[in-house]
Amino acid sequence: MTTDTDTDPTTTTTSLVPYLCVSAATDALAWYTDVFGAVETVRFTGDDGRIGHAEMTVGTSSFMLSDEYPELDVHSPQSLGGTPVTLHLAVPDVDAVYERAVAAGAVAAGEPKDESYGARSVSMHDPFGHRWMVQTPTGSPTWEDVQAQTDGFTITQGDTGDAGTSDLPSDPA
Repeated sequence: MTTDTDTDPTTTTTSLVPYLCVSAATDALAWYTDVFGAVETVRFTGDDGRIGHAEMTVGTSSFMLSDEYPELDVHSPQSLGGTPVTLHLAVPDVDAVYERAVAAGAVAAGEPKDESYGARSVSMHDPFGHRWMVQTPTGSPTWEDVQAQTDGFTITQGDTGDAGTSDLPSDPA
C-alpha cells in the first residue's frame, strides 16, 4: 500500500522508453520538434555544454536523449558506423512527416507507399544516424494479406508458438 509519506520508489508499471545518443543533442531536440512535432519536457545541460539528459514526448509516447559521452561509453550511431535499431513512429499523415523530414536532412529509403499489411509507410535515417519507420495506418489487413507478405516465413503468435494462428480478420484457423 502506498501513502503520501512513502519514500520507496516502487515501480508499479512496466514501460519501454528509447534512450537515444546523438552527436548534437541541441540540434536533435530542434529537429525532432520541427519534424515529428515532439515536445521537449526536460533538459539537463552540463557545465561543458553537452546535454546529459533530455526527454521528449510525441503524442502519448516519450523518448530520452543525450549528447555523446565517450568517457562513459555512450556513443551515437554516427560514431559507431550505424545502428541496428529501428524506431517506429505512427503518425496521422506519413506524407507530411516525410516531406518535413527530407527537407530537414533525413535520408529516406524511397517515398511513402501503401503496404498490404494496412499502413502507408516510409523508412528514413535522421541527420543524427537513427533509423525511423514512419507509418500511417490505412486499415486492418486480412489474414490473406498477411500471408501474401510472408512467403518463406512461418507465422506464429503469442506464447504458444502455434503456426498460422492470428486474431486478424478472415483467420482460416
